[in-house]
Amino acid sequence: MRILAVITVLSFLLGACGPNVSAIHTEEVSFVSQGDTLKGVISKPTGDGPFPAVVMIHGSSPATRKNFQQYTRSFVHQGIAVLNYDKRGCGSSGGSMWTANFADLGADAAAALEHLAARPYTDTTRLGYWAISQGAWVMHLAHERAPADFFVGVSAPTITPRDQIRYHTASIVLENGGTEAFAERFHAYLTGYIDYLRTRQGYEQWMREDSLLRTDDRMQWLGDFFAFSDLVHREPPEELPPFGECQVNPSARNLDFDPLPYYERLTEPVLLVYGRNDNSLPLRDCLERVLPAARREGQIQFKAYFNADHGLREKSAGGDRYPEGYMQLLGDFIKDPGMRIVSE
Repeated sequence: MRILAVITVLSFLLGACGPNVSAIHTEEVSFVSQGDTLKGVISKPTGDGPFPAVVMIHGSSPATRKNFQQYTRSFVHQGIAVLNYDKRGCGSSGGSMWTANFADLGADAAAALEHLAARPYTDTTRLGYWAISQGAWVMHLAHERAPADFFVGVSAPTITPRDQIRYHTASIVLENGGTEAFAERFHAYLTGYIDYLRTRQGYEQWMREDSLLRTDDRMQWLGDFFAFSDLVHREPPEELPPFGECQVNPSARNLDFDPLPYYERLTEPVLLVYGRNDNSLPLRDCLERVLPAARREGQIQFKAYFNADHGLREKSAGGDRYPEGYMQLLGDFIKDPGMRIVSE
């Protein structure tokens, strides 16, 4: 699981009565966003519908329609249509993930929602975004372009990417016996790189730290931590490409994006689901930030699973698995976003 935690850090920067759902019907689709053609697949129950439907917004890693197939199968068997597409620059989709920002990814998800809404079998009164991790930042910008009827956020950060990196970095360092001081130093080094690319300031200071930390034995805890993309920019300011052309993960490009104002403006139902064994997110901080908005409108609800990790998986003797009742809960909410969730 430590390897998975490292990969997450790296990719971050760098039934009841209803339709007959014994079979899954799939349809290859393509749509245009920001001038690029994105491709994916719609999976739906057999029959004419109308079906409640979701667009899946992936996390920070490169991802394709092959990701999260267990969610897709569960949702379809519960009578829900799903559009899962290759992230831009991944699989068969055009564009580049490494030069994209949250607005670009939001435009992609919005285009997917509009494409799904145009299908005759889609219930356009129950059409929403399902998002995990980074996708839960992106879903707000998608909603501005193509409004949804509801949101499902899995391991949804309600803090900025900069603060999320600080927490996740500290978790890994401390798990390996390091100190808080080293964790903070590494965090400053990592985010300082992005700040340098953006502002063109602090080059000499960052390069000095870079030369020291790259030979520090403690760096093995974080693996090849510069896997922002295929390229790390160590050029002086006059040789750097424009920030929009630098190769970095969208989360790094949007270090100070704050989702809280978006939650405060939302009136649509929202379900935020967390694992209490998640070393990537400070669960208490995430909940406390959005609680005032949740109490004011009452439409933001939470569910936490005690033994689940960032991917909402629990360890068991037979291998990692999703918590009992978890998929059913998500399906129930998608079909009836006005339902009340029993929280632990």
